[in-house]
Amino acid sequence: EILLETRFPYLSALQRRVVLKTTALASGYPIMDDAEGWGRLNIVAAADGYGQFTGNVKVAMDAAKGGFNQSDSWRNAIGGQGKLTLQGSGTLRLTGANRYSGGTEVQGGVLEAGSARAFGVGDLYVGNQGRVRIAALSPVQVKSYTALPEASL
Repeated sequence: EILLETRFPYLSALQRRVVLKTTALASGYPIMDDAEGWGRLNIVAAADGYGQFTGNVKVAMDAAKGGFNQSDSWRNAIGGQGKLTLQGSGTLRLTGANRYSGGTEVQGGVLEAGSARAFGVGDLYVGNQGRVRIAALSPVQVKSYTALPEASL
């Protein structure tokens, strides 16, 4: 877990544990593959962010702190029913073929779409302090898009 603390300084300890669990590999042993089990940790996949949003995820990035707080990329294909909310002043880039269904909210900072399915299959909402940047090579798909007057796309 300490490796992920340096990789994701803007996530809480609980959030980092969820990253580890949602990117773990099946162990092949029933006792380790139950609903509460971890299977085998996949640190390489965990370094690319969540594998699933098992609940709503709030991320607050502070660009003034530099490093991954300023700018980061999540490369996994994220599933699950949770919602992603970005807050703060940093930039988060999503590059996976995401299929999470809870929606995406940008309250602050910059959320960058690096793939056509970056924002999953839910709604996209951009608040007054939020910005969305499109950097995908093909058109980005969203279920619906709502932006407040001061939001930026």
